[in-house]
Amino acid sequence: MKIMRPIIILALILSVAAGQRQKKIRDNIEQFRMSAIAFAVGDDEAIKTAIYFEIPNFTLQFIKQDSGFVADFEVVCSVRDKEGQQYGRFIWERQVTVNDYRESTSRTLFTTLHTIMDLPARELVLIGELMDKDTRNRGQNEKEIDLSEFGSGNFIFPLVLLRNQPGNWGIVDDFVPVFNNKIPLDDNGYHLFLAGRLAREEYDLSILAYDNADELTWEQQYSFVATDNRVSHIIDIPGNVLEGINARILARINQGDQAYDQVIKITIVNPGISESINNIDDAISQLRYIATSEELEAFDDAGREEQEQLFREFWEKRDETPNTVRNELMDEYYFRVRYANEHFSTFIPGWRTDMGMIFIIFGPPDDIERSYSSASRYTGQEWFYYSINRSFIFIDQSGFGDYRLATPYYGQGTW
Repeated sequence: MKIMRPIIILALILSVAAGQRQKKIRDNIEQFRMSAIAFAVGDDEAIKTAIYFEIPNFTLQFIKQDSGFVADFEVVCSVRDKEGQQYGRFIWERQVTVNDYRESTSRTLFTTLHTIMDLPARELVLIGELMDKDTRNRGQNEKEIDLSEFGSGNFIFPLVLLRNQPGNWGIVDDFVPVFNNKIPLDDNGYHLFLAGRLAREEYDLSILAYDNADELTWEQQYSFVATDNRVSHIIDIPGNVLEGINARILARINQGDQAYDQVIKITIVNPGISESINNIDDAISQLRYIATSEELEAFDDAGREEQEQLFREFWEKRDETPNTVRNELMDEYYFRVRYANEHFSTFIPGWRTDMGMIFIIFGPPDDIERSYSSASRYTGQEWFYYSINRSFIFIDQSGFGDYRLATPYYGQGTW
């Protein structure tokens, strides 16, 4: 195993150095993000919901024009219930211009779109479709929106983290939601948006912040009187109270003998930590393909704070460009982990599947050949990697998308 780990690291390094990150994954078009934020009760008791789309540049096909690159796309969003009845639909047509090729393939540069819909208090589905106008490629995503608990009685909507940004972003002017609840360290702090429906009487609001170890780092108490059933607040969160990589904020309202709680989990993007990482414990366990046995044992024996330090040291030793802010190798590795989780998950997380393992180690294949055997009712895929003169065959024997390597990859059994 001591021999295999350096070979795998070398394969990962070579794929990044060769620009494999720039290679268009077949379904990049599906890699846009959607979110729906319920933030107010309308006059007709409909739930006002802000719908957001983030379209990263790398999902689009940019065409060279004059001194820059241009991409044209269309986004269609609709909201339906489980029976197919539609409650809202919106279409955007946009053009994006960037200065150079690197920006056209960026995963961190994106276009944000938003609209407001009045939706019923029931279980719904948000459906989004992105079409690249040059390639005519289409990608579709679905996301469940459960508004059923906001139909009657008193409640608090899920908490929303906001940051300052001029303009109208749907919920509060000059504040934009922090998507995926990922924030960089910021001494200026952030803002918590809290809204809901309460009885018209006095109530107490408590805001509590907790760190990685579930230790209380900040607490604030407020008292208000609800003159209207519909309440909303923006609470300033100082930047120095959110520590570590993972934090959470609890909002608790006490009104009479009733209590209402909501919790928001936050990922803090630290310098030197990939933005694809949501949880440090998961990120450490996902090192199994490239860490040595000694390194994995050191993680197991360490406490929480020491684990984070070991994690940083692990990637610092493998940083091919130590004088730059980004660790490209770490970024690429955890992008592949996230991609594997989104595309190859079955009964286990995608990164632990055979397809996930090969994708993480070697990146997106150069070509895929799909097959189906009517006699055995098995479906299969063969992934080709021309640069290393290798291919890998996966067979789905169950029929549930659980593809297994036909011949186990050497060293796999020890993972």
